[in-house]
Amino acid sequence: MKIVFVRHGHPDYRKDCLTDEGIVQAHASAEKMIGENVSRVYSSTRGRAMQTAKIFADKVGLEVIPLDFMREISWGYADGSDKLSGGHPWIITDLLCKSPDYDVIRDDWKSHEYFKNNLCVESIENVRISFAEWIKQFGYRFEENGRMYCEEGSDDIVAIYSHGGSGAAALSKIFNMTFPHACNMFAMNLTSISVVEFPKNENSFIMPKLLRLNDDSHIRNKELFFGK
Repeated sequence: MKIVFVRHGHPDYRKDCLTDEGIVQAHASAEKMIGENVSRVYSSTRGRAMQTAKIFADKVGLEVIPLDFMREISWGYADGSDKLSGGHPWIITDLLCKSPDYDVIRDDWKSHEYFKNNLCVESIENVRISFAEWIKQFGYRFEENGRMYCEEGSDDIVAIYSHGGSGAAALSKIFNMTFPHACNMFAMNLTSISVVEFPKNENSFIMPKLLRLNDDSHIRNKELFFGK
C-alpha cells in the first residue's frame, strides 16, 4: 500500500479556501499526481484541502472522500494566555531544536511549557488515534509499542489531502516519532507531495518506507513557491 500525502494550496485562511495562486498551485500538483495511479482520494474537511483535492479528483474521475480527523490541528492555550506571539508548531519546534536544554525526540514533549495546556495536544492525539483506526481497513494495525503489523496488507494507492500540522501528526504515528520531531523533519510546503509505502508482508511486522518527501518541484518551476 502507498499513501500519498498532499498539502493544500496557498490559502485564504479567513475564508478557508484557495487564493488564485493556490488554485494554480493545485492544478500544477494535480498534473503531477496523475502519475501516482491513485485509486481513492481522501481529504480533510477543511475548505482549502477539499478544494485542492477536488481539482485532482476531477482530473482523474474520482470522488473526494471526507476524512474529518485530518482537519488542521487546533492551536492556542486553554487558559487564553499567549505564551508565544504568533506561535504555531513550526515556530515551537524550531525553538526547541535550537534549545541546548531540550531534544525534540524526548517523549515528554506534552509536558513542555509550550505544549502543556495547549489545545494542539488533543488535536494531535485525535489524528494519531483516528489514523490508526482508519488504516485497519487496509489490513495494517499499530501495536502498543508503535510498531506496525501487516495482517493482510493492500495494493491500494490512496491520496490524503490535508495540512502541515495534521500531516505531521499522521506521519509521527506512522514512523513512531514525537510530534515535535516529525513536525520539524516533515515540514510540508504548499501542495507538496510525500509518499509512504507500507510493505505487503502478510502476518508479519513491517517498517513503513518514506519514498518521497515534500516534493514541491511543480510549484518551484512555476515560481509559485508559497505564493511568491
